[in-house]
Amino acid sequence: YLLLPFIADELRALVLSRIKQINDFYQIAVTDELTRLFNRREFLKRFNQEISNPANSVVSLALLDIDHFKKVNDMYGHQMGDSVLMNLADVLKHNPTGSMFPARFGGEEFVLLFPGTGVNEAKNEVDTLREKFREMEFKSGKGEIFHVSFSAGIAEYPTMASNLSHLLSQ
Repeated sequence: YLLLPFIADELRALVLSRIKQINDFYQIAVTDELTRLFNRREFLKRFNQEISNPANSVVSLALLDIDHFKKVNDMYGHQMGDSVLMNLADVLKHNPTGSMFPARFGGEEFVLLFPGTGVNEAKNEVDTLREKFREMEFKSGKGEIFHVSFSAGIAEYPTMASNLSHLLSQ
């Protein structure tokens, strides 16, 4: 609170501080703690925004799953598994086109939203990301070098499905 008469600069500073605090809390609520990607809740919100946008005649979606992720955890430990997840998130965050919206869907699953992008163009972008991730080298605690890959399915709204549930099943 401010005492009357208040000073305009104090009020401005207080309001800006509160706005920053609210924005910080919002970022915590919508971000996956490990990967720093948006979480499933924020993805669902963003998907609904994008399909409601009249500028987007199509919206493509890719669902990614790290291949044999349980094996990585079993052979190299959960800390190495976390490292694999964080590295994939970095690859997704540093996408050169900037047109996709990546999010962690859960566990070793990630989802990519491509607003205004057809399935063929989205496939090309996913293939580029897949190759980039597959080329990464991981080093176990014993010095063993290994590689990890992911598989992906891609579908297009509204061509292949009329709602998110059907789109994800495609």
